[in-house]
Amino acid sequence: MPAGSVDPGAIHTARQFVLQELSVSLHRELHAAYVELASGSAPYEYTGEAISKRRLANTALRYLCAGGTAEAAALAKAQLEAADNMTDENAAFECLLDCSGVTDAERAAVIRTFERRWEHDALVMDGWFSSQAGSKYGALETVRKLLEHPQFKITNPNKVRSLVGRFAMSNLSQFHDPSGSGYAFLAEFINQLDPINPQAAARMTTAFRTWRRLEPGRRGKARASLEAIRDQPGVSPDTYEVAMKTLGDV
Repeated sequence: MPAGSVDPGAIHTARQFVLQELSVSLHRELHAAYVELASGSAPYEYTGEAISKRRLANTALRYLCAGGTAEAAALAKAQLEAADNMTDENAAFECLLDCSGVTDAERAAVIRTFERRWEHDALVMDGWFSSQAGSKYGALETVRKLLEHPQFKITNPNKVRSLVGRFAMSNLSQFHDPSGSGYAFLAEFINQLDPINPQAAARMTTAFRTWRRLEPGRRGKARASLEAIRDQPGVSPDTYEVAMKTLGDV
């Protein structure tokens, strides 16, 4: 797409439409593949064949959930409850976060249950933060709340990458909200992070690297947020350099 015309919201809508159409038109084949390949009650195996089967089954599950049916949500919920490995459990968890066949109350219950089960495992909790930051439902509001979670520490680079990094680098439809709220949030967070970990703050600033390609409304808001990073009193040399180069001022 030509520079100055990219609308991430429209791209996301088109992509979701394709996923939903594939989910509906290939429902029978996807369901059959999932039933055949899903781990179910089979004992966990760490072999090339078993890994491939899990990957394909979870891909089929994601496509089924893209259709937003209660049936697909039930499959994901059953897998989440029965999973004996993190690959299947995390895949089902992310499906339930984004499946429109899941109510807000059900989604909140799934999040709480997963947290209670894994709250003593820091690595798994990194994934818990990341999955929520990558959801298409209210991700920015969720990220703001999770900044106050007892296990989130701005001084912990893994937590920063899992939560704010996932939102800014991967959740493009939410980060590029036309209101500019995602840009403003990231600039605010980078300015808080910079005195603590300037290298991490500089890396996070690269989330704005495509700002010139955006349509005019988003482009102006992204530029303003970049300028807020560049002009922050006491900004570190690392972050200042990335912001300046991204703006094209050097």
